[in-house]
Amino acid sequence: MSRINVYNGEVLAGWFDPDAAVRYAPRDRKTWGALYHTRSGKWVLLDDPRDPFLPFDRPGYLTVEQAAIWLLDHGYAAGLVEEACGPPQGTGPGRPEIGPSIQFRLEPGTVAELDRIAAAGGTTRAQLIREAIHLLLEHLRGELVTPEEEGT
Repeated sequence: MSRINVYNGEVLAGWFDPDAAVRYAPRDRKTWGALYHTRSGKWVLLDDPRDPFLPFDRPGYLTVEQAAIWLLDHGYAAGLVEEACGPPQGTGPGRPEIGPSIQFRLEPGTVAELDRIAAAGGTTRAQLIREAIHLLLEHLRGELVTPEEEGT
C-alpha cells in the first residue's frame, strides 16, 4: 500500500492509496497528471507541478462536478463520465431527503399492523409513522382537538 497525502491549499486534508483507487489519465496526451476516484468515493487530482495554470501543485480533492469537467476536458466520453460520476445533480435515482434518518425498534406485531394500515391507506410505513408522530406532537402541544374535547 502506498500513500499520497492530499492538501487543501497548504493544509493536509487527508490521504489516499493510489493502488486501491481508479486512475484516470488524460487521454489528450497534452497534459500530465491523473484523476483518482478513491474507494471512499472522493476525487483526487494529481496535477503537473510544472504547469503554473493548473489549480494544484500537490494533490487536492475535487467535487463530483469538478471531476466530471476534468474527465470531459481530458478526452473521456460523456457516457463514461456519467458512469464514473453518476448522473447530473438533480436527476439521480432515489427519493428526496426529508430529514435526518433515525432508527428505533418495534415489536414484530406492531410493524405488521403499521404495514397493514399503510397498505390500506396507500402510503408507506415511513410516511405513516411520520404522520402519526406529527399528530402526537400536535396533541401534546394542545393544538389538536380530540372528539372528547369537542363535546365539552
